[in-house]
Amino acid sequence: MTQTFFICGLYLLGFAFGLLFRKRIPFAFISLTGFLWGCMLYVAEALLLIGLKIPYTLLSMAIFSGAILVILGIINYRLGNLHFSKRDVTWLAGCLLVFFLGSLAANLFNLAEVSQDSLMQIMLGREIAFDGFSPSVIDYLSLTGPFILVLHSASVLIGSEYLYTLMPSFSLSLFMVFVYITYRSISQKLTSRFLTLTFVLLAALILFSADFFLFQSFYIHDNLPTATYLFVAVGVCWLALIEENNAWLAFAVPALISFSLLRAETVIFAVFIFFLANSLLKLAGRTRRLFTLPFVGIMLLWYVIFYLNFLRDTFMLNPARILVLMALLVGLGIYVFILGYAKVEQFVRVHLLLLVGGAALLLLSGLLILNAHNVISGLAATVQNMLVYGQWGIIWYVVGLGLILAFTQPRLKNENFFVLILAFFFILMIALGSIRNNSYHLGRFDSGNRMLTHILPLAVYYLVLKYAPGFIGRVSRFEAWFLRYKSSEQWSKL
Repeated sequence: MTQTFFICGLYLLGFAFGLLFRKRIPFAFISLTGFLWGCMLYVAEALLLIGLKIPYTLLSMAIFSGAILVILGIINYRLGNLHFSKRDVTWLAGCLLVFFLGSLAANLFNLAEVSQDSLMQIMLGREIAFDGFSPSVIDYLSLTGPFILVLHSASVLIGSEYLYTLMPSFSLSLFMVFVYITYRSISQKLTSRFLTLTFVLLAALILFSADFFLFQSFYIHDNLPTATYLFVAVGVCWLALIEENNAWLAFAVPALISFSLLRAETVIFAVFIFFLANSLLKLAGRTRRLFTLPFVGIMLLWYVIFYLNFLRDTFMLNPARILVLMALLVGLGIYVFILGYAKVEQFVRVHLLLLVGGAALLLLSGLLILNAHNVISGLAATVQNMLVYGQWGIIWYVVGLGLILAFTQPRLKNENFFVLILAFFFILMIALGSIRNNSYHLGRFDSGNRMLTHILPLAVYYLVLKYAPGFIGRVSRFEAWFLRYKSSEQWSKL
């Protein structure tokens, strides 16, 4: 039961954080994402305690979390956010009950799946609880991020062997947030709420019925949390675009920070998302800086600390590559200020597709020149894993066919946002494979195959946006015709 109470505690902590924005953001979204922000705050607290050499114990974390809850409560009270309607209470109680029952079921049945990588993360997480950032932990951080290791360190504090309720909780979060964001994204253009919700639920069930994706709901690793935070970040950016409500971006920032701290390479993709969002969204200079600079500052601080404590090279990160990542972050910060000039902003908006396409072509050309074998073999292994060896079932056949036929559907406004994100993900994935000692290989536990988990929810989300209006529109027209037909048939009998 301790794990169940721990999950619920994270949820309440994150809910208090999300409540800060309730005047501009729907209460339902705040309720659905509480667990995600609670995990983020827990990791931030633990890193701060370890960094300041304060004992990392259950008591210190309880005091720290309690203090944050009090501070957030005072701020929410001053903002007038603590008045709840019956509908609000229903959302909060319902979501809390889902996480309680979900973690309780995971606690009772323990369906966790582990691999060698899983065991490494569990053991290093426990090592953090005892020794902080020991040499072995720092070595492993050159391959991944601190986020999942710090969460696993909590198992020592609460007296468990490992957190087998963590992945099911992330799975519940992703399912609920996927349904909510997808429904909200398409419901504005559709009249039938029932058909819209049915279509969205069908898409969510198709996503979670994919063999390997369902496996990730119990597999102890960082792939499902990475997919969850990435989906939330891109989803709220899209809602900000279509609703012209920049308050959504307040949740993109913590989502992308969490996403960047989960794996070594994800910060590159996060920088690209910030680049696209700043280029496509109509933001005032101050809003643009508030949106981007907190991410730049926090990630730069992390990499400076990591660089000063770096011990050895790995195939993913070394001192030179950390400096490249820091330069990339500084470049993003500079870009935000340059974009304040009207002529620069206009040029980027007009030529965005050409600029990104040209940069991608140069990158791929360079990779082929430097390491053609790894690029080609990695691409071949990725395609074969998607279709045969990765245990995905038919999901990538469906997604691939949908993407190929997407041009037959009406074009979305700002559709380049999705096109560029999907394309850049696979380019980045192939680029990462090319710098490895050995390229991607066949099998479900291959790194490249697991990385496909990150992008699949976004690919399904994009296809729903493309196909739902036409499909539901045809069903609605058929339904109207059928009702008219039945009505005329009854009149003829009279």
